[in-house]
Parts: sequence; structure tokens; C-alpha cells
Amino acid sequence: MRATTAASYFQSSENVLTIEWIKLAGSIVPIDTDFPPSGTSMLEVSWRLDTKTLLAETHLKNVSKIYLALEGICDHLKIRETIKTWIIELDNQPFLVEENVGLINNVLLNNGLELEFIVCVIDPLAEKNHPLACDFNGGILARALHPVSRRGESNLLPIEFIQFDQTEDPIWTIELDLEDGLDAPASTALRIQISSTSNLADGLRAQTQSNECSIAFETLKHAIQTEALIKVFENEEILRLLQYATNNFHLLEDRHWARDNKTIGFQLNSWLRKYAGGRDYFDVSEQFKSDQLHSLLEMRKIFMRSGQ
Repeated sequence: MRATTAASYFQSSENVLTIEWIKLAGSIVPIDTDFPPSGTSMLEVSWRLDTKTLLAETHLKNVSKIYLALEGICDHLKIRETIKTWIIELDNQPFLVEENVGLINNVLLNNGLELEFIVCVIDPLAEKNHPLACDFNGGILARALHPVSRRGESNLLPIEFIQFDQTEDPIWTIELDLEDGLDAPASTALRIQISSTSNLADGLRAQTQSNECSIAFETLKHAIQTEALIKVFENEEILRLLQYATNNFHLLEDRHWARDNKTIGFQLNSWLRKYAGGRDYFDVSEQFKSDQLHSLLEMRKIFMRSGQ
């Protein structure tokens, strides 16, 4: 949460700049579908600036040069860059824009992207030399911050909201594809389908940081961990590779999958290591097969207690 800048000059009220809509891949944000883990998505924006109110509240003449800059912010990747700028024609009341601004990398979208619309002045000229009017280049007169995507399991993993067959209608299905090996990205090796009519889907679509959203993400996270480990216990070759990486971690190359947190092998190994608690992976697997109910309860307690 960013605090509003306390400027020493007049700034406009919040309602002077209105974001009509933001579209990604042709759909208005927020959208239910998830972005592919690679590639790009088309970004379109529509916004409106009340130029008459802007000048009145900032006490600037209409010969001042006003710009709007659109900035993309991805805090997790420590990225902030200007996507596009517009020159504001102050004689137009209001000044309207509805435009395709280009392609956005899905990596940014999947790591949490915010768009900030910033109205700034270049060559300001004050009305009647008003002492509190902005008198330097780059002064920010108005701004609007608009969250586009959040970073989390739903964005880092390929989740689909679908309508299941009414005769089955599970809440979710989780598939683990290890055809490309343990060094494959987790975002391609895991596939999660959520019933679009379930309470879980409603929670995942709820407002970011709401209780409903937090509970839904925690539920899904534990389900992914549990279902993935069940599939690992059925595959002795994968168990062997995971156990070897754990026992010989100091011998592994820097680029080994067990050192790269984006790989499916790293994720599986971290989940299994947490559940095993130092026990041999094959012993844990045999215990699971002999008493699945007790093992599932133990697994859920461990993952929920760890908060990871």
C-alpha cells in the first residue's frame, strides 16, 4: 500500500482521473482465466481526464504542457518502467483515451502487476502567478494505481475454471505431468482444474486480501501439495531421483533442478522433505501405501502448520 505523496503544491482530487477499463488479451480486468506461463498478452486501456477541473484545482494555465504516463510495476521482480506516455490536449474537455498500448510479458502478469497512471506537468505556468501552483518540471498533479494481477499459486500455476460433468462434479482435479523430467517448469508440469460453480472458485475470484480469497488459496495450496505427493509415491524412479538430490545436495551443479525453485523437481522435493521430516523417502512412501487415511491427515497437519 503506497501512501499519497504530500506535495508542496496544488494537486488534483482523485476523481479528476478515471480509469474506464483495462483489458488483457481482449478481456476486461479482472478476468477469471489465467495467463499462460510464457508469451505475451495484449494490453488495452481506456481512461478519462477532466481537464477543466485539473486546471482549476492546480491553478495552472492551459498553455502548460501536461502529460499522462502509464507505468508498469512488478514489485516481486523489482521492475518499474514506463509503458506509454500521452500529451494531454487541455482544450479537450474531457480528454478521452481508448487505446491498444502493446504487449505485456506474461512473466510480469504472473508475478503481480500494477498499472499506475500519472498526470505530470512540463513547463508549468501558474494562473496569476499563484504561489502554490507547481513551478517545476515533472510535478505530479494526479495519479491512479490499478492492480492488474496478483502473485500467487493461481498465477504461477496453470489453473482452469471449468464446468465438470454433472455426474461427477469434483471441486478440483490436479494432474502432474513428469514427461519432461524434474527440471521442467512447475507451471507446465502441474495442471489444476477448478469447478467454476464451486465455493472454492468463488473464493479464488474474491477481492485480493479478503478472508474468502486467503482461505481459498490456502485450501488449494494444500490440495496441490497433497495430490502431487500422492502421485510421487506411485513413481519409484521419481522417488529415487528426489532422494538422491536430497542426500547429495552439496555435490549438485548450480543449475541442477534441485537448486532452481521454478522447477517441478524443486517443488516436489521441498514438499516431500517437509513431510518426511528426515525420514527416508521410500519408507514414507511405504507408510503412505499401508495407511493412506492416517498419512493424509498427517500430511495436512504438517502443511497447514508450516504455512507453506
